[in-house]
Amino acid sequence: MKKVNYLLLILFTMALMSTSCEKEDSITETDEGIISLTELDGQWNFESYDYKGDEVNFVNLVNYIATYEDIEEDFEGIFSDWNFNSTNMKAIRTSQKYPDNPPLPFNYTKENNTIYIYEYEFTIISYESNVLKLKVIATPFNYQYLGGTLTLNKI
Repeated sequence: MKKVNYLLLILFTMALMSTSCEKEDSITETDEGIISLTELDGQWNFESYDYKGDEVNFVNLVNYIATYEDIEEDFEGIFSDWNFNSTNMKAIRTSQKYPDNPPLPFNYTKENNTIYIYEYEFTIISYESNVLKLKVIATPFNYQYLGGTLTLNKI
């Protein structure tokens, strides 16, 4: 009887040790930043571009270009609508100003609060109520108005 109790004690101790030493499932949370890929999915229309207090939209674009004669032709290139698809990581650029131009598909990546599309780089400033504000860090053209805030509305 003493041997059976001793054997049961050893088995109980081993069972206790094997369950208590079990590795915990490690769940790694990824920080998606201000907006997740799922929230980014969909059509985002250009609303405005704010540069040093001057807000430019399609309505006042002609006046803005007339005021700043040194403005590049490519300035209008930033005034684009974007359709993001996180399933295939494609961003399709269209333009309200040039509706006859074909949509341009680009691969994109998102790292925390930065979106990279082709040679565009945007830092996410804020996202609330389907309004996304992006700081323009880089564009594929020589653009002296970098650092402005691009506002997009999700439809």
